[in-house]
Amino acid sequence: MGLGLRYSNCHVGEEGQVLAEAAQEEGSAAIRETYIALKEQYYGSHSYDFSEPGLGSLIRNWGRDENPAETAALLDLMLEEYPQSFQAHFMYGQMQRQAGEIESAVMHLHKALELNPEAIFVQRRLEQLQQSLAADPTE
Repeated sequence: MGLGLRYSNCHVGEEGQVLAEAAQEEGSAAIRETYIALKEQYYGSHSYDFSEPGLGSLIRNWGRDENPAETAALLDLMLEEYPQSFQAHFMYGQMQRQAGEIESAVMHLHKALELNPEAIFVQRRLEQLQQSLAADPTE
């Protein structure tokens, strides 16, 4: 997948390939190292978007179904950088639910709801998952 941190400078107008290339060449573990190196070198220069919404956008466009290990690495990174991110906990919960990791999904969705109690859609998803767990405690 040819996505990376997008450049935040409107004059550049391109998408960076750096994280995708690192993941392709060295595996998902390289994502964090590469991100940290980029941030150390370019933070404040307006060359890359290191914001919470920027990371969230990157994750949504990454191709979660095709690259679950890379998506998990990006979500771990987002939670490391932004531990109080509703968006990161919600996306992690969704990914875990799709992978059948219901207990982990419930944990992340609980945290998302704690961070944003107005998110009715999260409350509904959480209720569905808890009903699923009650009906089949082996999940």
